[in-house]
Amino acid sequence: MNKQDDESYIQYNDLTFKESESFIFHILGPNTSAFLDHGRLDKVYFEKLPFFLDECMYVACFYSLVEDSEISLVDIYRAARIDGLNKEGKPFIGATNLNYIKSYSELHAYDRWGPDTYFITDENAFSCITKQSHAVAVKIANKMYGEYYYGLLLNLFHKIVLLKISNQYSQVRLEQNQGKIEELIRSITDFSAKYYFIEVVSQSQGKEIFLQLRKFYGNDELFVEVKRTLNDLFEYQSNYTNKRASYLLRILTIYTVISGIYGMNQVIEDLKGPISWRKMQDYSVFQYFALIVALSGILIGISLAVDSLRQLIKKRKY
Repeated sequence: MNKQDDESYIQYNDLTFKESESFIFHILGPNTSAFLDHGRLDKVYFEKLPFFLDECMYVACFYSLVEDSEISLVDIYRAARIDGLNKEGKPFIGATNLNYIKSYSELHAYDRWGPDTYFITDENAFSCITKQSHAVAVKIANKMYGEYYYGLLLNLFHKIVLLKISNQYSQVRLEQNQGKIEELIRSITDFSAKYYFIEVVSQSQGKEIFLQLRKFYGNDELFVEVKRTLNDLFEYQSNYTNKRASYLLRILTIYTVISGIYGMNQVIEDLKGPISWRKMQDYSVFQYFALIVALSGILIGISLAVDSLRQLIKKRKY
Protein backbone atom coordinates (compact mmCIF):
# COMPACT_ATOMS: atom_id res chain seq x y z
CA MET A 1 0.00 0.00 0.00
CA ASN A 2 2.99 2.33 0.42
CA LYS A 3 6.69 2.54 -0.39
CA GLN A 4 7.71 1.20 3.01
CA ASP A 5 5.89 -2.05 2.27
CA ASP A 6 7.93 -2.51 -0.91
CA GLU A 7 11.05 -2.97 1.22
CA SER A 8 9.42 -5.57 3.50
CA TYR A 9 9.53 -9.30 2.92
CA ILE A 10 9.11 -12.58 4.79
CA GLN A 11 12.15 -14.82 5.20
CA TYR A 12 11.52 -18.52 5.86
CA ASN A 13 14.67 -20.67 5.85
CA ASP A 14 16.14 -20.06 2.40
CA LEU A 15 12.88 -18.80 0.87
CA THR A 16 11.91 -15.14 0.50
CA PHE A 17 8.30 -13.99 0.06
CA LYS A 18 7.37 -10.47 -1.02
CA GLU A 19 3.68 -11.05 -0.29
CA SER A 20 1.95 -12.54 2.74
CA GLU A 21 -0.43 -14.46 0.47
CA SER A 22 2.38 -16.53 -1.04
CA PHE A 23 3.82 -17.31 2.39
CA ILE A 24 0.42 -18.38 3.75
CA PHE A 25 -0.52 -20.71 0.87
CA HIS A 26 2.94 -22.20 0.33
CA ILE A 27 4.19 -22.57 3.90
CA LEU A 28 1.47 -22.16 6.53
CA GLY A 29 -1.41 -23.84 4.71
CA PRO A 30 -0.15 -25.54 1.53
CA ASN A 31 -3.10 -27.97 1.41
CA THR A 32 -5.81 -25.29 1.40
CA SER A 33 -5.14 -24.19 -2.18
CA ALA A 34 -6.70 -27.39 -3.58
CA PHE A 35 -10.05 -26.47 -2.00
CA LEU A 36 -10.21 -22.95 -3.51
CA ASP A 37 -12.01 -22.00 -6.70
CA HIS A 38 -9.46 -21.46 -9.46
CA GLY A 39 -11.99 -20.54 -12.16
CA ARG A 40 -11.81 -17.40 -14.23
CA LEU A 41 -12.40 -14.28 -12.16
CA ASP A 42 -12.46 -11.71 -14.97
CA LYS A 43 -16.10 -10.76 -14.51
CA VAL A 44 -16.30 -11.36 -10.78
CA TYR A 45 -16.66 -8.30 -8.57
CA PHE A 46 -15.62 -8.46 -4.94
CA GLU A 47 -17.24 -5.60 -3.08
CA LYS A 48 -14.75 -3.61 -1.04
CA LEU A 49 -15.71 -2.28 2.36
CA PRO A 50 -15.56 1.53 2.11
CA PHE A 51 -15.35 1.84 5.89
CA PHE A 52 -12.52 -0.64 6.53
CA LEU A 53 -8.81 -0.55 5.78
CA ASP A 54 -8.29 -2.44 2.55
CA GLU A 55 -5.36 -4.75 1.82
CA CYS A 56 -4.54 -5.02 5.55
CA MET A 57 -4.10 -8.38 7.30
CA TYR A 58 -4.79 -8.77 11.00
CA VAL A 59 -2.27 -11.00 12.80
CA ALA A 60 -2.60 -13.18 15.88
CA CYS A 61 0.82 -14.40 17.01
CA PHE A 62 2.36 -16.35 19.87
CA TYR A 63 6.01 -16.05 20.97
CA SER A 64 7.51 -18.68 23.29
CA LEU A 65 10.97 -17.84 24.65
CA VAL A 66 13.37 -19.95 26.70
CA GLU A 67 12.74 -19.89 30.43
CA ASP A 68 15.85 -17.91 31.42
CA SER A 69 15.07 -15.09 28.99
CA GLU A 70 14.12 -11.58 30.03
CA ILE A 71 11.10 -9.95 28.41
CA SER A 72 11.87 -6.24 28.08
CA LEU A 73 9.59 -3.38 27.11
CA VAL A 74 11.27 -3.35 23.70
CA ASP A 75 10.35 -7.03 23.24
CA ILE A 76 6.73 -6.24 24.12
CA TYR A 77 6.69 -3.33 21.67
CA ARG A 78 8.23 -5.39 18.85
CA ALA A 79 5.76 -8.22 19.49
CA ALA A 80 2.83 -5.82 19.27
CA ARG A 81 4.05 -4.03 16.14
CA ILE A 82 5.25 -7.22 14.36
CA ASP A 83 8.72 -5.69 13.95
CA GLY A 84 11.03 -8.12 12.22
CA LEU A 85 14.66 -7.66 11.20
CA ASN A 86 16.35 -4.83 9.36
CA LYS A 87 18.53 -5.17 6.25
CA GLU A 88 21.54 -6.06 8.41
CA GLY A 89 19.62 -8.91 10.03
CA LYS A 90 19.38 -7.18 13.40
CA PRO A 91 16.12 -6.71 15.38
CA PHE A 92 14.12 -3.85 13.93
CA ILE A 93 12.41 -1.42 16.31
CA GLY A 94 9.74 0.90 14.92
CA ALA A 95 10.43 3.58 17.54
CA THR A 96 13.55 5.17 19.03
CA ASN A 97 12.13 7.01 22.03
CA LEU A 98 12.32 4.72 25.08
CA ASN A 99 9.70 6.77 26.91
CA TYR A 100 7.29 6.24 24.03
CA ILE A 101 8.04 2.50 23.98
CA LYS A 102 7.45 2.34 27.74
CA SER A 103 4.13 4.22 27.63
CA TYR A 104 2.99 2.20 24.60
CA SER A 105 3.86 -1.13 26.22
CA GLU A 106 2.20 -0.22 29.52
CA LEU A 107 -0.95 0.89 27.71
CA HIS A 108 -1.29 -2.04 25.30
CA ALA A 109 0.05 -4.93 27.40
CA TYR A 110 -2.09 -7.10 29.68
CA ASP A 111 0.46 -7.90 32.41
CA ARG A 112 -1.57 -10.03 34.82
CA TRP A 113 1.02 -12.82 34.55
CA GLY A 114 4.06 -10.60 34.15
CA PRO A 115 7.00 -10.69 34.02
CA ASP A 116 6.65 -14.18 32.51
CA THR A 117 3.71 -13.68 30.13
CA TYR A 118 2.21 -10.65 28.39
CA PHE A 119 -0.78 -10.29 26.06
CA ILE A 120 -0.50 -7.27 23.78
CA THR A 121 -3.35 -5.73 21.83
CA ASP A 122 -2.83 -3.45 18.83
CA GLU A 123 -4.89 -2.25 15.88
CA ASN A 124 -3.19 -4.74 13.57
CA ALA A 125 -2.17 -7.59 15.87
CA PHE A 126 -3.07 -9.59 18.96
CA SER A 127 0.14 -11.04 20.42
CA CYS A 128 1.27 -13.14 23.34
CA ILE A 129 4.89 -13.38 24.51
CA THR A 130 5.89 -15.78 27.27
CA LYS A 131 8.95 -17.42 28.83
CA GLN A 132 7.04 -20.10 30.71
CA SER A 133 8.02 -23.75 30.53
CA HIS A 134 6.98 -25.78 27.49
CA ALA A 135 4.05 -27.45 29.28
CA VAL A 136 2.66 -24.12 30.49
CA ALA A 137 3.33 -22.43 27.14
CA VAL A 138 1.24 -25.09 25.38
CA LYS A 139 -1.71 -24.34 27.68
CA ILE A 140 -1.33 -20.60 27.05
CA ALA A 141 -1.19 -21.21 23.30
CA ASN A 142 -4.38 -23.28 23.49
CA LYS A 143 -6.15 -20.34 25.14
CA MET A 144 -4.55 -17.90 22.75
CA TYR A 145 -5.99 -19.77 19.76
CA GLY A 146 -9.09 -20.88 21.64
CA GLU A 147 -11.33 -18.67 23.77
CA TYR A 148 -9.17 -15.56 23.33
CA TYR A 149 -9.20 -16.05 19.56
CA TYR A 150 -12.99 -16.20 19.50
CA GLY A 151 -13.10 -13.02 21.57
CA LEU A 152 -10.85 -11.43 18.96
CA LEU A 153 -13.13 -12.52 16.11
CA LEU A 154 -16.22 -11.31 17.96
CA ASN A 155 -14.68 -7.88 18.50
CA LEU A 156 -13.69 -7.66 14.84
CA PHE A 157 -17.25 -8.62 13.91
CA HIS A 158 -18.61 -5.90 16.20
CA LYS A 159 -16.33 -3.29 14.66
CA ILE A 160 -17.22 -4.23 11.08
CA VAL A 161 -20.98 -4.17 11.79
CA LEU A 162 -20.78 -0.86 13.66
CA LEU A 163 -18.78 0.73 10.85
CA LYS A 164 -21.20 -0.69 8.30
CA ILE A 165 -24.18 0.82 10.14
CA SER A 166 -22.42 4.19 10.37
CA ASN A 167 -21.68 4.06 6.65
CA GLN A 168 -25.29 3.19 5.82
CA TYR A 169 -26.52 6.12 7.90
CA SER A 170 -24.25 8.52 6.00
CA GLN A 171 -25.76 7.33 2.68
CA VAL A 172 -29.43 7.52 3.69
CA ARG A 173 -31.43 10.40 2.26
CA LEU A 174 -33.87 11.15 5.01
CA GLU A 175 -36.58 12.65 2.82
CA GLN A 176 -36.51 9.89 0.18
CA ASN A 177 -35.50 6.61 1.84
CA GLN A 178 -38.11 5.90 4.50
CA GLY A 179 -37.82 2.16 3.83
CA LYS A 180 -34.05 2.25 4.35
CA ILE A 181 -34.51 4.24 7.55
CA GLU A 182 -36.83 1.58 8.98
CA GLU A 183 -34.39 -1.14 7.89
CA LEU A 184 -31.50 0.72 9.51
CA ILE A 185 -33.44 1.15 12.77
CA ARG A 186 -34.23 -2.57 12.73
CA SER A 187 -30.56 -3.46 12.11
CA ILE A 188 -29.31 -1.30 14.98
CA THR A 189 -31.94 -2.67 17.36
CA ASP A 190 -31.24 -6.31 16.43
CA PHE A 191 -27.49 -5.83 16.75
CA SER A 192 -27.80 -4.16 20.15
CA ALA A 193 -30.14 -6.85 21.48
CA LYS A 194 -28.58 -10.00 20.02
CA TYR A 195 -24.87 -9.44 19.43
CA TYR A 196 -23.38 -6.58 21.43
CA PHE A 197 -22.90 -7.91 24.93
CA ILE A 198 -20.07 -8.34 27.43
CA GLU A 199 -20.88 -11.66 29.12
CA VAL A 200 -19.21 -13.85 26.49
CA VAL A 201 -16.40 -15.25 28.65
CA SER A 202 -16.90 -16.88 32.02
CA GLN A 203 -13.37 -16.50 33.42
CA SER A 204 -12.16 -13.13 34.65
CA GLN A 205 -8.93 -13.10 32.63
CA GLY A 206 -10.79 -13.91 29.42
CA LYS A 207 -13.28 -11.12 30.10
CA GLU A 208 -10.47 -8.65 30.81
CA ILE A 209 -8.69 -9.52 27.56
CA PHE A 210 -12.01 -9.30 25.68
CA LEU A 211 -12.64 -5.81 27.10
CA GLN A 212 -9.10 -4.78 26.27
CA LEU A 213 -9.62 -5.83 22.65
CA ARG A 214 -12.89 -3.90 22.57
CA LYS A 215 -11.15 -0.83 24.00
CA PHE A 216 -8.40 -0.68 21.37
CA TYR A 217 -10.83 -1.30 18.51
CA GLY A 218 -12.88 1.65 19.71
CA ASN A 219 -16.07 -0.41 19.67
CA ASP A 220 -17.57 1.33 22.69
CA GLU A 221 -17.19 4.75 21.03
CA LEU A 222 -18.64 3.37 17.79
CA PHE A 223 -21.55 1.82 19.70
CA VAL A 224 -22.30 5.13 21.45
CA GLU A 225 -22.31 6.82 18.04
CA VAL A 226 -24.64 4.17 16.61
CA LYS A 227 -27.02 4.52 19.58
CA ARG A 228 -27.02 8.28 19.03
CA THR A 229 -27.83 7.58 15.39
CA LEU A 230 -30.70 5.35 16.50
CA ASN A 231 -32.11 8.12 18.70
CA ASP A 232 -31.83 10.60 15.83
CA LEU A 233 -33.59 8.20 13.48
CA PHE A 234 -36.36 7.55 15.99
CA GLU A 235 -36.84 11.28 16.49
CA TYR A 236 -36.86 11.97 12.76
CA GLN A 237 -39.23 9.10 12.01
CA SER A 238 -41.57 10.23 14.80
CA ASN A 239 -41.63 13.78 13.42
CA TYR A 240 -42.08 12.47 9.89
CA THR A 241 -44.95 10.19 10.94
CA ASN A 242 -46.68 12.99 12.85
CA LYS A 243 -46.26 15.38 9.94
CA ARG A 244 -47.57 12.77 7.50
CA ALA A 245 -50.56 12.03 9.74
CA SER A 246 -51.23 15.77 10.01
CA TYR A 247 -51.19 16.17 6.21
CA LEU A 248 -53.43 13.14 5.79
CA LEU A 249 -55.89 14.43 8.39
CA ARG A 250 -55.92 17.82 6.68
CA ILE A 251 -56.68 16.26 3.30
CA LEU A 252 -59.46 14.07 4.69
CA THR A 253 -60.91 17.07 6.54
CA ILE A 254 -60.95 19.09 3.33
CA TYR A 255 -62.70 16.27 1.47
CA THR A 256 -65.22 15.89 4.29
CA VAL A 257 -65.98 19.61 4.34
CA ILE A 258 -66.31 19.84 0.57
CA SER A 259 -68.51 16.75 0.37
CA GLY A 260 -70.65 18.13 3.18
CA ILE A 261 -71.09 21.47 1.45
CA TYR A 262 -71.84 20.22 -2.04
CA GLY A 263 -73.29 16.86 -1.20
CA MET A 264 -72.20 13.80 -3.13
CA ASN A 265 -75.85 13.04 -3.86
CA GLN A 266 -75.63 15.55 -6.73
CA VAL A 267 -73.76 13.00 -8.83
CA ILE A 268 -73.86 9.76 -6.88
CA GLU A 269 -77.19 8.72 -8.38
CA ASP A 270 -75.74 8.97 -11.88
CA LEU A 271 -72.92 6.60 -10.92
CA LYS A 272 -75.28 3.78 -9.96
CA GLY A 273 -75.75 0.91 -12.39
CA PRO A 274 -74.87 1.60 -16.03
CA ILE A 275 -73.21 5.02 -16.13
CA SER A 276 -74.84 7.48 -18.53
CA TRP A 277 -71.92 9.54 -19.83
CA ARG A 278 -74.27 11.61 -22.02
CA LYS A 279 -76.06 12.93 -18.93
CA MET A 280 -72.77 14.25 -17.56
CA GLN A 281 -72.49 16.61 -20.53
CA ASP A 282 -75.32 18.67 -18.99
CA TYR A 283 -73.59 19.01 -15.58
CA SER A 284 -73.05 22.40 -14.05
CA VAL A 285 -69.68 23.57 -12.80
CA PHE A 286 -70.53 22.60 -9.24
CA GLN A 287 -71.66 19.13 -10.34
CA TYR A 288 -68.37 18.59 -12.19
CA PHE A 289 -66.55 19.73 -9.09
CA ALA A 290 -68.55 17.31 -6.93
CA LEU A 291 -67.83 14.48 -9.42
CA ILE A 292 -64.10 15.18 -9.31
CA VAL A 293 -64.14 15.27 -5.51
CA ALA A 294 -66.05 11.98 -5.33
CA LEU A 295 -63.81 10.12 -7.76
CA SER A 296 -60.56 11.49 -6.32
CA GLY A 297 -61.75 10.64 -2.79
CA ILE A 298 -62.40 7.05 -3.86
CA LEU A 299 -58.94 6.81 -5.48
CA ILE A 300 -57.25 8.25 -2.41
CA GLY A 301 -59.10 5.82 -0.15
CA ILE A 302 -58.04 2.85 -2.32
CA SER A 303 -54.40 4.03 -2.44
CA LEU A 304 -54.30 4.45 1.36
CA ALA A 305 -55.73 0.97 1.85
CA VAL A 306 -53.19 -0.56 -0.56
CA ASP A 307 -50.30 1.29 1.11
CA SER A 308 -51.43 0.17 4.58
CA LEU A 309 -51.69 -3.43 3.36
CA ARG A 310 -48.22 -3.24 1.81
CA GLN A 311 -46.71 -1.87 5.02
CA LEU A 312 -48.41 -4.62 7.02
CA ILE A 313 -47.07 -7.37 4.76
CA LYS A 314 -43.57 -5.84 4.86
CA LYS A 315 -43.57 -5.75 8.66
CA ARG A 316 -44.78 -9.33 8.93
CA LYS A 317 -41.85 -10.48 6.78
CA TYR A 318 -39.44 -9.19 9.41
